[in-house]
Amino acid sequence: MKQRTYTRTYKGSELLLNRDWEHLIVGEWEDSIGDVRIPLSNPATEEPLGSIPKGAREYADRAVASARRSFEDGPWRRMGVRYKACVLRRVGEILMESCEEIAKVETLDQGRSIRQSKGMMVSLAASAWEFFAGALMDFHGRAASPEP
Repeated sequence: MKQRTYTRTYKGSELLLNRDWEHLIVGEWEDSIGDVRIPLSNPATEEPLGSIPKGAREYADRAVASARRSFEDGPWRRMGVRYKACVLRRVGEILMESCEEIAKVETLDQGRSIRQSKGMMVSLAASAWEFFAGALMDFHGRAASPEP
């Protein structure tokens, strides 16, 4: 069976493509320091897809510090296990609801076939969120002991 690949931008993917991304830290897009950018292109056609900033250590440090503060002071830590599992499961559902659009963008960016993008990338990612939602419910409060 011939696998279909996308070699041009498709309707629905325009919002994610052909733009210069910045760092997203604490819910805000931040301009990168300096002009060092990493171009993104379709490997099949070399068509430009946009660019991302080359991150510096200070961005990573700020993002990690923000995540730590959010974990310590934010609502996630106080949420019940069932609610956390529902949130994780919902992330997987949203991925699957957006499977077509995500697969098109992934195909353009990585040169994979649509079938691979849907099956390997999107479905597998959604399954991982579902797995961890289940694991949270199954293992909450118990430590697994290693087999001898």
